Amino acid sequence: MRITLLLILLFTINTLNAQVVRDEYNKGKRYFKQKEYKKAKQKFTYVINHNTGYYEAYTYRARTYIALNMVDSAFLDFKTSIKQKKDFLPNYYFRAKLFFDQKEYDKSEKDLNFVIKKKDNYTPALLLRARIYEQRGDDKLAFSDYNSLINSGANYYEIYYRRGLYYSKHRQNTAAIKDFNKAISLKSTYAPAYFALANSSQILGETTEALKYYSTAIKLNESYKEAYGQRAYLYYYLKKYELGLDDDRHTVSYFKLRQDTLFIRMAKAEINLNDLTSADRYLSKALSANPKSTDALLMRADVAVKRDRASTGLSYLRRIHNIDPNNYESWYLQAQIRYDNKEYEKAVESLNACIEIYDLPKAYYLRGATYSALYDSDNACKDTRKAASLGHRQAKKDQDRVCKGER
Repeated sequence: MRITLLLILLFTINTLNAQVVRDEYNKGKRYFKQKEYKKAKQKFTYVINHNTGYYEAYTYRARTYIALNMVDSAFLDFKTSIKQKKDFLPNYYFRAKLFFDQKEYDKSEKDLNFVIKKKDNYTPALLLRARIYEQRGDDKLAFSDYNSLINSGANYYEIYYRRGLYYSKHRQNTAAIKDFNKAISLKSTYAPAYFALANSSQILGETTEALKYYSTAIKLNESYKEAYGQRAYLYYYLKKYELGLDDDRHTVSYFKLRQDTLFIRMAKAEINLNDLTSADRYLSKALSANPKSTDALLMRADVAVKRDRASTGLSYLRRIHNIDPNNYESWYLQAQIRYDNKEYEKAVESLNACIEIYDLPKAYYLRGATYSALYDSDNACKDTRKAASLGHRQAKKDQDRVCKGER
């Protein structure tokens, strides 16, 4: 009788322990779903400590380790779970995702192929394998997987989105737009699809539509830096300089960017708005970000000249000569300044340096004009004709007058 009671007691205790373990496992799953990963890890560790054969707990703890950026621990838990249950597919799929993030594409593909062999219609595995193909440059294989999923009836937004990217990459933008719209119909809040849709619309010249889609992407995700950049580009293209500047100012302040190319773009907009002071300020920031930006120096020299500060402009041009002696535009602008100041001999020297680097039609034309100012009619005629032969329109009109009396 005592033995029977003891067995009943042991069975009851084991049942209760098993129930506690199961409850802790379910709590861990809830914490994981709520992204409370530290609490989830504690629960799954409790389960494992009380039942080392609980392979699902190893799998979930591995996924928790991934969320906590504990990669080595995640791989160990996947390995243990697979050892206990070799055909438990979540282990292979989630380990494949981890391998993918670690850029170990061969190992990732091996795990995915195991999953797909067992479950050939498993959308997440096929989608991830297609992305591996893309990383390797095997676009056709990726496209084949996307088509296979769509033909099998898979109705998942990311499949259409990624196939749309394939079409866009291969300049099939009409087909791309169709896929991006399908992706949006399946997930109306997916900002990347709106951004991609805007890109394809922009390529097709549908500027108004592109602006609308870039704006939607920004509305859905205010930290979508690329969308601000592209929308600003279109505003500038449409000569809506203030709107473009608003986007670029937001980009600079929100994302804390200090890129010389961005500041140069803003300076160009200010020049178009005839605000040379603001333009110069942005060019100063561009040079602060990149002291060797010859584009910024060239623009700043031009702005200085427009502000009647020729000597300041020349100092910027000399900096360009020190950085890149073969920058012919800087030699040309220097010649212009010298010509305007009636320093004709120095203007010829600068134009000689320019032309030695590159046969610039406008440089020949200006040198011809400079020779005329120096009363050197032979060289004036020669350079004007050379400029005309290179397609300079004004030179074509002037050559008969300049070469009057020449044979």
